[in-house]
Amino acid sequence: MRAELGLVGVAAVLALIGLAQPRPEAQPASPAVPVADRSVLLDVPPAEVGLPLYPGASARARATLRRGAGWSMADAVLSTPDASGKVAAWYARQMPGARRVDSDGGVLLTRRAGTAHETVRIDPAGDATRIILQRRDEPGGR
Repeated sequence: MRAELGLVGVAAVLALIGLAQPRPEAQPASPAVPVADRSVLLDVPPAEVGLPLYPGASARARATLRRGAGWSMADAVLSTPDASGKVAAWYARQMPGARRVDSDGGVLLTRRAGTAHETVRIDPAGDATRIILQRRDEPGGR
């Protein structure tokens, strides 16, 4: 069981930083994998994150969805050949009221939407732009 949890953690980190091999979108989500804090980690398509997907962007890996008692967190890593400024402007229009922070050549957009905290990180990555989407839902409003 301990080795299984270690592999799940490594896979989640690799997926977040885009080192895992992309898999076809048609694959069904993986079975739920229990993790140490009694939450459940699922492998899902990027659309399941609940944030807009940049037009024409490709997923660098499957997205992850983690659910616990009263909360959930989903994230995805996308890539596009479009310039980071164009991508940031598109997301700013999609996320009215988001706070924008420019740092190290990248852009971070954050906002509260109902019971969710939404974050989009946009970074230049060589000839492409990397987009990291994250949505954390906490119905209790934590």
